[in-house]
Amino acid sequence: TFALAAITGSLAAGVALGAMFGATRAATLLAASRVSDPAGLRLLHRRVAAAAPYARIATIATLTATAVLVVTAG
Repeated sequence: TFALAAITGSLAAGVALGAMFGATRAATLLAASRVSDPAGLRLLHRRVAAAAPYARIATIATLTATAVLVVTAG
């Protein structure tokens, strides 16, 4: 959070970015928290693989929006 605050120049922005990063990392743990056997793990992996195209689109859209904001702000 301190590094993000230094990079962004704002404590609030650093905290917000750190919180988003932490929430994203925690989401994978929450998704796997109900897995209790190998069959459940296989099902989780199938669901993650099925969601991959949507995640790719969301990632590209987010990176594009961020790039546009950075270019227009600077």
